[in-house]
Amino acid sequence: MEGPAEFLTRTEILDIFRLAGVGPDAAGKKGAAKDKDKAPAAGSSIPKEVGARVWFKNAEHNEADQDNVEKPFYQAKVLEDKGAKCSLQLWDGEACKEAKFLGVFEAETQHILEWSDMAQAGISDMIEIDELNHATILWNLHQRYFKDDIYTYVGPTLLAVNPFMALDAKYPPSVIEDYKQIMQAEENYLEVMRSLPAHTYAVAAYAHKQLIVTKTRQAIVIAGESGAGKTEAAKLAMAFLTALGSKNVDESKGPLATRILSTNPVLEAFGNSRTARNDNSSRFGKYIKLYFDKEDGLCVGAENKNYLLEKSRVIGCTPVERNYHIFFFILRGAPDATAKRLGMNDAKGARKHYSAFRYLATCNDIRTFKDKDGNEKKESMEARDLKDYAELAAAFVSLGFPQPEIDAIHDVTAAALHCGELVLDPSTFDDGKANTPVSITSTAVV
Repeated sequence: MEGPAEFLTRTEILDIFRLAGVGPDAAGKKGAAKDKDKAPAAGSSIPKEVGARVWFKNAEHNEADQDNVEKPFYQAKVLEDKGAKCSLQLWDGEACKEAKFLGVFEAETQHILEWSDMAQAGISDMIEIDELNHATILWNLHQRYFKDDIYTYVGPTLLAVNPFMALDAKYPPSVIEDYKQIMQAEENYLEVMRSLPAHTYAVAAYAHKQLIVTKTRQAIVIAGESGAGKTEAAKLAMAFLTALGSKNVDESKGPLATRILSTNPVLEAFGNSRTARNDNSSRFGKYIKLYFDKEDGLCVGAENKNYLLEKSRVIGCTPVERNYHIFFFILRGAPDATAKRLGMNDAKGARKHYSAFRYLATCNDIRTFKDKDGNEKKESMEARDLKDYAELAAAFVSLGFPQPEIDAIHDVTAAALHCGELVLDPSTFDDGKANTPVSITSTAVV
């Protein structure tokens, strides 16, 4: 199940640990901390050893700030413990752009957090971490991220950090075979899962195993802020589950697994758009149901329910965003005959620029990104639109849409775009009198 975009703060991430039974406020602490009588709360007033490596919280940090001038936590060395406060100095090599922290400074003890050697190493399951607090959670994720280990467990929960680049090596067919071990295990399959590298496939495999063993419905909930990678995570889970095998009720319609995965290009074309944070942001929530045979566990069907579509985006968006992908796909990718029929060409027969349409005029079609060397690049999304339209057309065929229905979908989509070209005269409307609607003063497009 993939929900609408939501922002996960550091506090909410820590709540995941509490639900797993670990953390400063949990009843107990598992893993490497289990030999302690009680895990001290983050920022507690336990004495700080002189020379110790610690984290201190930047109390003035704005969590919504995106420019990375300020950090939420800094590594520091304890120079003196004064009780309610400590004298600190930034740890050697710690980058800092804030002048107030560049020399010796004081910080309240409640803002000083324990250092974790496990987080420094970047462990794969943070339920085993030795010192659990906001800083060690983020640092552990940071350390793994820069080793291209974008997945980290918290017990059975998987945290994923969007790499903003293709990591094809993580998804070859051979990797799927590795994670099938979880379903093949007769017992202790959770331990088998933990023995493998953290991965979306592992969560999908564990859910499938639970489905077969317990004979009860299972749910995979995918949540995160906009641009976190929810859409891609959902597609990866579906790809793994359908790769396990499927049963066709009607062989004439093609492989069931192919048809299930073909729903993604269609849903994304009509429900996704570019936002300030994400080039392919889902502007709706979706609840995907996959059905499996109770005897052999093979996929036998799928159902998709959508909700909360952002309808207001159709009539316009902010200057840093785009309207729904489908408008650009048809405008740029539709065959010449189709484009002419839908009014996508100008008076000279050339394809119109998207800015010629009112609903698209304010859109920003230039995406900004950084290459592998960290250099900022800019490019139009036109090439991607052409590629994605071809994928959409293939998906319609794979799903069994007859050509008249495909044409009708194009017609309705183009009609919605052309509605923005109508000019209305509100002065003719009188809500006190019958039959006095708003007048259309420009009907050229009609």
